[in-house]
Amino acid sequence: MKYAARMGWDCYALSLRGHGRSFGRRMIHRWTLLDYEKDVLAVVGELPGRPILVGHSMVGTVVQR
Repeated sequence: MKYAARMGWDCYALSLRGHGRSFGRRMIHRWTLLDYEKDVLAVVGELPGRPILVGHSMVGTVVQR
């Protein structure tokens, strides 16, 4: 993200439910990829333009969906 920001791209990071400071930590084992997809789509809907999504590990699967 730091590199992309230095190159002039607006960059955002989100915490999926149950991760970081997001709600749902106690239920983390119940969340599905569809739940995480909904989290990403909610954030994308708030952005000022059409984003380029980048994710690694499990989130790589989420952004492909």
